[in-house]
Amino acid sequence: MIRLQRHFDLADGRRGYWADQHRLHRRQRKDAARREQQAEDAEADFAALAAGAIVATEIELRDFRLRLESYETATVDALLSNGEALDLLQVQIDQVLARAHVLEDGRRVFKTRDGTQVFDEHGDEVGQELITPEDIGDSHPVWEDYQPLLEARQELTDQRVRLLEFQDRLDLVNEETRDGPITTDRLEELDAELNALMPPDVRSRLPGMSVETPVLGSVSRSPSNTSADAAAKLEL
Repeated sequence: MIRLQRHFDLADGRRGYWADQHRLHRRQRKDAARREQQAEDAEADFAALAAGAIVATEIELRDFRLRLESYETATVDALLSNGEALDLLQVQIDQVLARAHVLEDGRRVFKTRDGTQVFDEHGDEVGQELITPEDIGDSHPVWEDYQPLLEARQELTDQRVRLLEFQDRLDLVNEETRDGPITTDRLEELDAELNALMPPDVRSRLPGMSVETPVLGSVSRSPSNTSADAAAKLEL
């Protein structure tokens, strides 16, 4: 019972760490991108209004902002889950590295199961002038034990980059729709853009979202199962 409680305490601690890191990085990215985007948006809005475009109503703006809020909530949740998955995966990687053969320069290396090649912990092949597969004992893990973990970490890292980029775009869209009038055409453009940029891990957290790109007011279909697929890959 005590061990189980400790497990939940550690899990809560990891989630709190990723939440703090997330808030810090988000604030830094927002400050860096805000000024440039505001200038571009102001110029575009002025040109559209000068051409006699239709200005969005308060109801249309309200509905759009509610949609943005749901996107933001799903993105934050996806980022926290991604951070936790990276933590858990790193534990598995560290366990394998602890049993790996170590070169004189400190690198961990693995021979392939067929005994023909050697790779280091970064995925680079190691030449036989440094070590041959026969130099690595059978008690050490092989490359096929480690490679899937390395690939899974890269996949999660790439996923995190896409989530952060999408979050940055959400912040800028929020500012654009908050400052001054905006046309209905521009709202539709932003809606289509966000749906095209939306990572699968965010989309799967939004009930009723379609894999296809909806437009304002459209009816969506069922969400994708990308998050479940990604989680299954961690069961290595």
